[in-house]
Amino acid sequence: MPDAQGQLTAGELAQIYALVQTYTAIREQLTQLAVAGAQAPFRALANWYDTGLITVAALDALRVVQPAQRRMAEVTDAYLARALSTMTGTTHRPIGPVDVTRLRRELTDELADVIDDLDDLEVIPSGEMHLVDFFDDDYPFDDDADWDDEAAWDDGAWEDPAFDEDQDVKRVERPREPVLRERYPEPELADAEPADMVEVYSRVAAEYRYRVSRGEPKAQAKKAALDRAATIAQMDVSLAGREQEYEVFRQVDDREIIGYRRILRPELSKSGTSCGLCVVAADRIYHREHLKEIHANCHCAVLPVRRTADPGLQLNEEDLARLYRAAGSTGGGKRQFGALKYVRVVITEDGELGPIVAEAPESLRRDGGRSRRRGARVAQLERKRGKYRTLTPQERIPGLERHVAELRQRYLAGETNLAGAITYAEKLVDEVRAQLRPETVQL
Repeated sequence: MPDAQGQLTAGELAQIYALVQTYTAIREQLTQLAVAGAQAPFRALANWYDTGLITVAALDALRVVQPAQRRMAEVTDAYLARALSTMTGTTHRPIGPVDVTRLRRELTDELADVIDDLDDLEVIPSGEMHLVDFFDDDYPFDDDADWDDEAAWDDGAWEDPAFDEDQDVKRVERPREPVLRERYPEPELADAEPADMVEVYSRVAAEYRYRVSRGEPKAQAKKAALDRAATIAQMDVSLAGREQEYEVFRQVDDREIIGYRRILRPELSKSGTSCGLCVVAADRIYHREHLKEIHANCHCAVLPVRRTADPGLQLNEEDLARLYRAAGSTGGGKRQFGALKYVRVVITEDGELGPIVAEAPESLRRDGGRSRRRGARVAQLERKRGKYRTLTPQERIPGLERHVAELRQRYLAGETNLAGAITYAEKLVDEVRAQLRPETVQL
């Protein structure tokens, strides 16, 4: 239990660190399971142009990935309950796993237009983890605010961390009536329909076909497609953990927990070091209501922050110290970590995934942080590859019905492995037909 001043003992810090290690180890196992499950059916795919077989492969992938996602949500729930109990001295119980089938949004042309109007925000290091020496002198550090965007500051998106020298602990100053930030900046994003996960995993085959169409050897195209399957599965496990984090923090008493911090896990990456995006993003406290931004192959965990206790800061500093010592032992020293001088980090909006952390473009580095860039635009990319507009329900139904008829004929001819694809296609037809029916008015 924390002491009278709310500070954690050395034993409690050790318990929390052990929790982080156990949690991230399980997450890595679940991620590897999901990746293997997503790649296997596409590795065995006999025809990358056969829509029915691609659907079967996607369904087989989801039979492994979605249970891994549910387990990820359960593990995250239990991990945060234990961490909160240790930090507050009161029992926190798991709240139950989130619905992992609704984590990605369906990205329509209309939603892409909404995203186009959103500005990206730069993450400016506060220097808490002694990162100042590893950034250019003209980097726009701001001791009074975490953003160089006054509107974001006024919206209460971030807190200004302050250090209490008398108590030698991390404190966060907050107004008596905290200003909450909406989960998504636009209502259209919050109300978007969930993505069709079969379509999401069918992109693995689309990746193969696209690369072959550009003249790449088939073996190389297949490797790229399997790599994409791994990236999609890894991201889906991360999305399950992030959504569970959000739901847990959303339900915690604001008097106990004021925010959360990213926890670096450099030992989990192939390079043995955390990427600059994560290092910068971990150097601050985030609102409980803010959905954690993520990126592909991110290994970061999170820990809650109390007014008088920020264990994640200490853990991050210890990890960075180990990285600095390792660099020094190989002759790199600060010069090696001087690579951070070239890192400019922005939080942007991916229409399908939600907030993501990304490296800012060259223009942002040149003008000291005044430029913005727009985030990933999946719909725009699809348009560039030939999908210039979204078909209406009336236009989709004839093609879908023909596809169902073809699958049934093949099934009757002996391709019994298409049973799942037929069920999925019939369900899709029913869903599209429902979009044509007028709403029933009750008198």
